[in-house]
Amino acid sequence: MSKKGIRTLFEDMTGAKVRLSPQLRARYGGDIAFGKAKGRPYIFNNFVSTLDGIVSFQIPGRSSGGTISGFNADDQFVMGLLRSLSDAVVIGSGTLNDGSSTAFVPAVICPRYKKEYDALRKRLGKPREPMNVILTASGNVSLDKPIFRYPNLKTLILTTDRGMKRLKERYGKALNVTEVRSVGNTRSVAPRKAAQILYRKYGVKLLLHEGGPTVFGEYLKAGIVDEMFLTLSPQVAGRTRGKPRLGFAGQTIFSPDSAPWYTLKGAKQAGSHLFLRYVRA
Repeated sequence: MSKKGIRTLFEDMTGAKVRLSPQLRARYGGDIAFGKAKGRPYIFNNFVSTLDGIVSFQIPGRSSGGTISGFNADDQFVMGLLRSLSDAVVIGSGTLNDGSSTAFVPAVICPRYKKEYDALRKRLGKPREPMNVILTASGNVSLDKPIFRYPNLKTLILTTDRGMKRLKERYGKALNVTEVRSVGNTRSVAPRKAAQILYRKYGVKLLLHEGGPTVFGEYLKAGIVDEMFLTLSPQVAGRTRGKPRLGFAGQTIFSPDSAPWYTLKGAKQAGSHLFLRYVRA
């Protein structure tokens, strides 16, 4: 953690303002505001990247964002804050199966501020924890993961008809305690369809996307990523042709005519880490 804490360089407060507690405001360097989307959740992400755009070393046991940030306490605080503000956190099955987190809730990533995060959610009228949503077209999800036994945490698996069939064949009645919903007889869990289900069936208005990069790239391509939080870590990871390392867009590519543009909404600094915030142009 930087001795001076997180310093706000500038921030556009357009949108619905959330007034933070004095403790959270002092640590974050101010309050926070979000926009709104029509007919779906307002979707934003949170990634940490090296200077050369790498979000994972893709080394077993060292593939998490913590390795990229150097397990930076300020980055962990911001991630906990964003989780505490969200109605739901969505991840791909690859991120879940990586096993780097017991659950995608505020206190897991930043236990020091658990009381403040809990109080914020209570004041905002939100459940104890943000719902965790796992996306899987194939149904390749292990119900033995700690996320399905975490206290006070609602989990939802969004899958396809074939994924639902696979899960039922594998777990049978055990699925009675884990909610699974199919988006239909499709090859993938389409981003727009998933967002509509979360909005209409579960009342999700603010959705935090924590990847991984392959799934997040699909959301970028669908044009429904409203905002991006990007921590820039002062290290270089490198990449080779034989062992490509992904940026936050995964393997999704755009042409110059289709590439999405974003406007810088805010910039904060803690030591040599930069905390950048972009809104869709």
